[in-house]
Amino acid sequence: MTKPNAAITAGKTVIFVGNESEFWGAADIAAAARRARGLGIDSLCVKRADGTRKWYSGPEQIAAEYKAAHDVGAGYIPFMYCYGPRFGMNFINEECAVLQEMQRAVASAEPTGTGFACADMEIEWDNNPLAAQRFCSLMQNSSSLLYITTWADPIQQGWMEVARRLNPCADAWVPQQYNDWLAAQGHQLAEASPKPILPAVDVTNEFGANHPVSIAQTAAQRSPASVWLWEYMPAMANRQLTQNIVAALRNSSVSVGENGAASGNSDGSSGVVPAPSSQNPPKKTPAERIYIVQPGDTLIGIAEKFDVASWRSVYTANRDVIETVARRRGYANSRNGDIIFPGERLVIAQHQSR
Repeated sequence: MTKPNAAITAGKTVIFVGNESEFWGAADIAAAARRARGLGIDSLCVKRADGTRKWYSGPEQIAAEYKAAHDVGAGYIPFMYCYGPRFGMNFINEECAVLQEMQRAVASAEPTGTGFACADMEIEWDNNPLAAQRFCSLMQNSSSLLYITTWADPIQQGWMEVARRLNPCADAWVPQQYNDWLAAQGHQLAEASPKPILPAVDVTNEFGANHPVSIAQTAAQRSPASVWLWEYMPAMANRQLTQNIVAALRNSSVSVGENGAASGNSDGSSGVVPAPSSQNPPKKTPAERIYIVQPGDTLIGIAEKFDVASWRSVYTANRDVIETVARRRGYANSRNGDIIFPGERLVIAQHQSR
């Protein structure tokens, strides 16, 4: 059986719905779908499981949520965060069973009988091609579609071989291009897999300098084009930016500003995603330096690199970012800065130095 095109199935614009959906049902999905459609978004990608912990009562609920979204004109793709080898190789089998259950539930409600789901695979899979191979062996013999969302910079994350091992079961990649630098790394995943690349953009500046409209304009030049937004709550709070992203994707010939201007970005640039010359952006002012966390970094090491008196001062200055990202990655907290992730944007203030 020939699978449908993954990008066309998803739609031109897809919005992730994350942890806020833990206790949602079909009525909540319908309400969110109406709001999303009001901004021109085609589909919802809704978190329905965290590892093997299901956020739905059974396949019937997934089917009902699919129908609720479709009744208001929106697509619906369930997704789950996959911890995989963090809890052992056998845990991968259990997670794949949940993914397949969601795929079958969608297929039972989808008019063409096509099932689909999205797997969010991140730090737990770094440098672990054997785990990726186990996952793929369980997921590839299926007529359903599988979207995989992961790092936009697989070289830095130890994901090139992981992506190659996942290639047989991935129908499309959704790289998390959450800032300008990450967006400029689009070639990396393309080198590892020929499957369609559907970038995900962040509607905040949580991870550093970010022009999501420009990233969407670049994605619009691909065929078929599809851009995914992270994520629902901030997108609803910043409706103008969300509408600009949608407009940029649907009409790439128009240069739509990040904040609604009709010519270029709000910073006056041309709208082309910049390709920084190094991984770490330059200092913004003599009193403030910005550092982008790299694989293997620790706060102690960062403090030493910048001659800061104590790692604690780095943590204190960046507590909100560090804790927010840790929670988003599934941790209760960062353990006072012990858990940090590549891509985090840390401010190193001049007064912190020795």
